[in-house]
Amino acid sequence: MRQLLSELRKHLDVAACDFVETGGDDISLNLRQVSIDVQARKPPAHYELLEGFDMDDPAFEEWLSEERAHWYDRLKTEDTPPSAPAIQKSKSTLRRWTPRILLADFATIGDDTVGHLAAGVVSEIVSMFGAISDMYELAHRGPDEDQQADYTLTGTVRQGNGFRITVQLIRQESRAIVWTEKYDVPSAAHFDAQEQVARNIVEAVQSVLNDSSQAGFRQIETVPTRAWELYQRARSLDQLGGRRRLNPTIAYYKEALSITPDFLAARVGLAFSYLDGLRNCWLDRTDEVLREVQNIATSLVKTDGENLWVCALTAFAACAEQQFTSGLGIMEDVVNEAPESPEFNGCMGAILDYCGRNDEGIKIHRHALTLSEYPPAWINTNLAMSLLIVKDPAALETAEGILARDAKNQRALMVKAVHCLRYGRMPQAEEAAETLRVLDPRLTAQTWRSPTFFADRSQHRAIAAELKKLGF
Repeated sequence: MRQLLSELRKHLDVAACDFVETGGDDISLNLRQVSIDVQARKPPAHYELLEGFDMDDPAFEEWLSEERAHWYDRLKTEDTPPSAPAIQKSKSTLRRWTPRILLADFATIGDDTVGHLAAGVVSEIVSMFGAISDMYELAHRGPDEDQQADYTLTGTVRQGNGFRITVQLIRQESRAIVWTEKYDVPSAAHFDAQEQVARNIVEAVQSVLNDSSQAGFRQIETVPTRAWELYQRARSLDQLGGRRRLNPTIAYYKEALSITPDFLAARVGLAFSYLDGLRNCWLDRTDEVLREVQNIATSLVKTDGENLWVCALTAFAACAEQQFTSGLGIMEDVVNEAPESPEFNGCMGAILDYCGRNDEGIKIHRHALTLSEYPPAWINTNLAMSLLIVKDPAALETAEGILARDAKNQRALMVKAVHCLRYGRMPQAEEAAETLRVLDPRLTAQTWRSPTFFADRSQHRAIAAELKKLGF
């Protein structure tokens, strides 16, 4: 961007004007020197947004198509209430949520044994990605096929004193190698090694594309494949969230733990699922569930107290007991240890929201969304809810972005219903409310969220009053 700005300034100097202003982290236009068509309250009917301004770039064309669609919607809308503020576009909601990965057959150098090993590893990778299908879109390519994807996962298998497996993850658009690794396999162990090599590859892809903090759970080598796959299925559902996904998530974590009771990642995941159910009033017997969370946290502190996810769990357990200041302090220490983790930053944003410091929470949520190309979906839903609480007009656009990917996301539907109610858009509000009622018949104004997780209870009451107007 700096290079492009430098080039732009050369042309502006020739024209004896400079309407681009830069300072610190901001780049803006001097509105005293330019006029912008999107500032028009209602554009001329014949006008096309950014008419004639096209470029050969897929990301730009996708953005421009969406913007033009919004523009034409404005042309058709005659009854927009004058009090409804303009909605600022947010990059996070325009991002694809799941990467498309093309898995190519591994090249081989050696005899038939090499071919069997290569085919076995590829087959295991396909199987393991099936457990996390909600987080990735995997396509398997034959040697003569050409398919569109965001990334290509490819490798070679060579025979020597044993076998050397080299794997690469390549970004399709730039052909840049974003991750590569070598695995050495003894000749006598080549069959048993297929599963472990495939698992290491899948974990590495998860770490590179989603959240490097997951790499902290390194006891994974001792976990049987069945337990590992159950954990991955649970985490895949956990990323999306929602009442209808909570019970299956808990069941997968419990089944994994029935195979491997000391599976650290699964124990942490189960405790967080319980907390999610408590926070959103999705679980009964709340006192019993909270005690179970506390028992898990206490036990893990004794055995794995230095693990950052265990620390994060203790922070949320503290918040569940309304010890918000203590929980926030613990979470700040975690983020200081892993500042590049979108999940830990997202957790910190959530606790700031509990504390009633929503403006700070919103900044952290947005920051978390920039830390990974494909951040967890729940960060976006937390952002939408925070924006709704502070009555930021961007809440609707954030919710719409979530619903474009997950049409049955209950929290996003609630944000949309309440936001549209506020600005008199009753048909949209009632439509979202009706869909929400079908998906979650148990939702009421009192149970939209647990008031326990609000340092400022008035925030809970305000949303409850608006839900009551919608018939909840």
